Amino acid sequence: MRRTITIILAIGFLVLAGAIFVYSDFGSQEAGNANGHTHDDTAILWQTYENERFGYRIEVPSTFQTESKPTNDDGRTFAISSSSVRVFARNNTDNSSFNEVLSQETRNLKSLNDANVGSTTATLFGKKQNAPVAKKIIYRPGKIGVVEVTGNSEYISSSSRAHVLDSFAWTDSPEAMPTSTPATSSSDQADQRSIRYTPEAAKDVISVASPTPDQVISSPLEISGQARGQWLFEANAPVELESQDGQTIAEDTITAESPWMTEDFVPFSGVLEFSRPENAGSQSARGLLIIRRDNPSGQPEHDMAVKIPVRFQR
Repeated sequence: MRRTITIILAIGFLVLAGAIFVYSDFGSQEAGNANGHTHDDTAILWQTYENERFGYRIEVPSTFQTESKPTNDDGRTFAISSSSVRVFARNNTDNSSFNEVLSQETRNLKSLNDANVGSTTATLFGKKQNAPVAKKIIYRPGKIGVVEVTGNSEYISSSSRAHVLDSFAWTDSPEAMPTSTPATSSSDQADQRSIRYTPEAAKDVISVASPTPDQVISSPLEISGQARGQWLFEANAPVELESQDGQTIAEDTITAESPWMTEDFVPFSGVLEFSRPENAGSQSARGLLIIRRDNPSGQPEHDMAVKIPVRFQR
C-alpha cells in the first residue's frame, strides 16, 4: 500500500513538473513574440532586392531596413538593431581564381570557425568586428558576388540566415558578363599590364577624384579618391608621374584615410611634388599619373594600375 502511494506521488510530481516546463516555455515564446523576435520562419515576409548593374537578386526579411545606396551601386545593406545583411558584387578585374578570391575574403574575417567550400561557391562562418558572421562568396570568371549576414539569432534564425545566403542568384546570362580586361589598341600591347585600367574600367575597385582626366597640373599635385582595401597594402599604394615620353618624373604613395583592411571603399589622399619636364616646350605637354595597386607578392598576375592622362602647366 505504501509503495502504491509512493508511485502515485512520483507520477503526480512528474506531471506537475512537466506542466510547469510547458507553461514556462510557452511564456518565453509569447514574450519573444511580443518583442517581435519570432523564429517561426513560415511567418516571415521576404523582400527581394535586385541589382541591375551587376545582374543579381537576393531575398531579405522584410523587417530589415534598407540603408542608403552606395555611390558605386554595387549592392545594399539591410539592418535591424545589431543584425545586418550586406550584399554586393564586383567585376573580377584582375582575373583572380576562385581560390585567390576565397583567400582574400577569409582574410577579411577576424576569425574563421567553419567553412563549406564548393567549386565556385563558399560559405564562411566566423567573426567580424566581434560579431558572428556568415559570408557566402559566389564566383564567376567575370564577376564575384558576396553576401554577409551579421548578428546573432535574436533577429534572424539560422534557417532564415541560410535562406538569405541561398537566395542569391545571378539574373544575367554568362554572355552578358562584363569583360574583365578592357580592350587595348595594338600600340598598347607592350604596356598592357600597366594600362589595363582606364578610370572608367577601374571604377569597381578605385575611383580617382583628383586629378581628373586631362586636367592641367602643377607642383605640388594633390591626389584624392577612394579605393577598395584590396588595392592597398599597409594602407599605402604607389603613385608615379610620367612625361609623355615615358620618363618617370616623380614617385610617392597615396595613403588611406580610414582603416584599409576591408572590402569596402576607403578614401585616400597624397601629394606629389615634381619639376616640369624639360622637354615640355611652351605648350601644355601631356603626361600620365599612374596609381598602382600595392602588390607585395610581386606576381605579375596581381599587378593593377589606373592611368590618368594629365597636362603640365606652362
